[in-house]
Amino acid sequence: MIETEIKIPVRDLGELSKRLRGLGADRTARGFEDNVVFDDEAGSLAKNGRLLRLRKSEKITITFKKPVSRETFKVMEEHEIEVSDFEEALKILEGLGYRRAFRYQKNREVWKLKDLEVMLDETPIGDIIELEGEKSAIEEGARMLGLNLENGNSKNYRELYLDYCSARNIPPADMVFE
Repeated sequence: MIETEIKIPVRDLGELSKRLRGLGADRTARGFEDNVVFDDEAGSLAKNGRLLRLRKSEKITITFKKPVSRETFKVMEEHEIEVSDFEEALKILEGLGYRRAFRYQKNREVWKLKDLEVMLDETPIGDIIELEGEKSAIEEGARMLGLNLENGNSKNYRELYLDYCSARNIPPADMVFE
């Protein structure tokens, strides 16, 4: 599957929830996510823009993403499977030689607005809205929600976290809630 998305920092997720409700969007999920990103010893996945992630939320998934293009929008080829046991999946990935490279957490609401998936993410580094769908759906959704796509970016959460730490001169670790 090809995934096209953009992340935009925002100030008020509650206001965006109200706007989505007013536009007739449906909230399809809400909950806490704990994500572990894996890489090999050489860091070759990250160096090539690839992502191998184990996520625990209302379900447990393993996701692999590789870049297709990266400009205003991030376009990735994505493959994802659901697994039944988080700890066993950790052991499998580590047994294959992957190591835990980064952990990040967020509280997420997922909304469906026409052909657009809208994620409202409360993270340890601030609130972010992620728009995912076809480019035209992203552009229309941003307009409907009063968002400026020029404020968006195609970075992943690790890159956003490293930027956050660099701007504040703090050493990076994992992006987790205290």
